[in-house]
Amino acid sequence: MTEATVPRRLTLATDLTARSDRATERAMMLASEFNAQLLVVHAVEADNYAFWDHGPSWRRSPNLVEVARRRLRLELPEMEALDIQVLVERGDPFELVRKASEGSGSELIVTGVAREEVYGASQPGRLVGELASHTGTPLLVVKRKPLAPYRHIVVAVELTENSVGALRFARRCFPNAILTVFHAVDLSYANLIGDLEGTRRSVEEGATKTCRQWLNDQLGPAEAEQLQLVVVYGEPAMLLDHYAWEKPVDLVVTGSHRRGAIARALLGSVARSVLERAPADVLIVPSS
Repeated sequence: MTEATVPRRLTLATDLTARSDRATERAMMLASEFNAQLLVVHAVEADNYAFWDHGPSWRRSPNLVEVARRRLRLELPEMEALDIQVLVERGDPFELVRKASEGSGSELIVTGVAREEVYGASQPGRLVGELASHTGTPLLVVKRKPLAPYRHIVVAVELTENSVGALRFARRCFPNAILTVFHAVDLSYANLIGDLEGTRRSVEEGATKTCRQWLNDQLGPAEAEQLQLVVVYGEPAMLLDHYAWEKPVDLVVTGSHRRGAIARALLGSVARSVLERAPADVLIVPSS
């Protein structure tokens, strides 16, 4: 695994307030770790910053980019040592972040979780949902204060090509982390069978063999052997949430379909449940 294989262009979506601090800290940490260029994007929404255009001259800002740069220099003096660019424009946060990340060739978008806030959200997590559903770029949603590089990562898989992409991206970005492959089998008809415990054991044993073979086929036996494997019977989103709370997990990785109704449905179930409930950061990798 060489340095050239990690993402070299990152985009940070921020509102430049305290609620984005954790995402900003993680983005800075990743930029340093990957030796990557970081584009910091901030959308100026008219209803939020109208005072910049009205009132006494000392209250107006002739150059919003310089305002953002000045604030970042004050709060993050280490930015001078990194390759960081700042983009501040008027407009919708999602549209600005999407266009900026695509235009810069970004390989990873980093943001925080907005809940019932003005910035980009008339509904909880609107910006996150739109970025996850309508861009082809992996999205890292930072929930925890970054204290160290990611060390314990869980990748939720469904034994699909989309899951392969999520797993490979996680290994590409974090080759030194402990990766656990998590696969939940939800067979509703099994609840009707009398011996529930026996059914659970049988389902998990069969699914474990299937999942191990799938990993061997996709990654090769040598690489697959390096991964920890957890296969359980039950509802995927709930069990993944429980596992992330119980174990020392600092990042959960999941795939998602890229666009349209399928993407929104996915975000309404597994991915959205993880985003809202998991105690760890969440990396959503869209299908290619």
